[in-house]
Amino acid sequence: MLAIALAIPVLLSQEATREPMALLEALTAEPRIVGTAGYDRALAIVQEELSAADVDVTIALTTTLRAVPHRSDVELFEDAIVDTPFAGLRERWDPDAVPTQPHPAAYPWNCERANFRGPIVDCGTGATSDFEDLAAYGIDPSGAVALVRVPSSSRERKDDIRSIAVRAGRAGCVALLVAPLEPGLARDDFVLEDTAPPFAMRRKLAAPRLALPTAPIRSVEAVAITERLRAKRVRGADGRGTTVRAGPGPVEARVAIECPVEEIGGPLMLFCPPKSDEATEQRAGRALAINLEERPDQLLGGALPLAAAILAATRGPDVEGSSRRFVLFAPWSEIEGTIDWTNVEGGDPSQVVLPDEVLGVDGAPPLINESVARLSKRLDGGLPLRLGAMSDWIERAMRPPEPAGR
Repeated sequence: MLAIALAIPVLLSQEATREPMALLEALTAEPRIVGTAGYDRALAIVQEELSAADVDVTIALTTTLRAVPHRSDVELFEDAIVDTPFAGLRERWDPDAVPTQPHPAAYPWNCERANFRGPIVDCGTGATSDFEDLAAYGIDPSGAVALVRVPSSSRERKDDIRSIAVRAGRAGCVALLVAPLEPGLARDDFVLEDTAPPFAMRRKLAAPRLALPTAPIRSVEAVAITERLRAKRVRGADGRGTTVRAGPGPVEARVAIECPVEEIGGPLMLFCPPKSDEATEQRAGRALAINLEERPDQLLGGALPLAAAILAATRGPDVEGSSRRFVLFAPWSEIEGTIDWTNVEGGDPSQVVLPDEVLGVDGAPPLINESVARLSKRLDGGLPLRLGAMSDWIERAMRPPEPAGR
């Protein structure tokens, strides 16, 4: 693990600080994928904003593992003897492209290299009960490509994609296709999820990857598949005969994945609010960790809590004893091994988890490379209010606890 203190010159903009929505626009101008120019640009924006508000900033260099798929392809065939696909999706990502390419519609930490073709089996939502039903119906998924359909909003899902892939692999499937339950918006009609493994697994190269080559498809492809699946007459739970259209085949899929794990050097930023008197610093609140990296499973790639944290930090303490210490880190995967938390007041850090009353209960699913204007329209113009609520919540969360008896 490399962690070197680094002095980076601060380039101040003509305006000392941006307006909240302008800050959000700047942070979403390019994907913040570690090791790319877009990430470095976002880091410079954050440093600029904090320094302009007289916030102490420390930069360090560290290393991390990145596993963004360079290729994620799905081709669909009418049956086993057809060589020309009737539909398909092709995703490519070049880590060296300038400007930084948009985040692909693909799952990180996928198989390093895979190219499988097989008949498709409809595995429902990928729950244990769905695989048990297939066995009860005499449908064997061995050697097949599993199709599952789950809600686009992560709040409505019972299982994560990593767990579903494990289940499908145990059933003998060779690959996994994931589609949304309900149709979405054309190009954005995908189930997005951060499939990165826990920090402790990332250095054990056999464990972090998904159990099967896994690719998202749109609801339109899922409908085209199910219309072509082989039907079977089975006995239902009530003893009556029913027809199940689950396959295997005759429709087939080829899934091709290329997802190298790459060690990337990246900066780490620590910052705390504007300087205050020593007595206030002694009463500082707890530490809070904010992620700078692109998060395709979150609205605007995770830029909302990032912008909110910056706004909260630049306000400075507004009541006696409310000084906070923030930790803006990149990359998330290496933070625990880089920072000596005994030097950060308040003890262990916590990732920003905003409650429903802040995020709202609409459960709006994230869309691939969505713009600020588009999200604001989806939220009926409520994005500025939401950003302000997030910032207020973060600021309150960082205040020290009230003394006992008050």
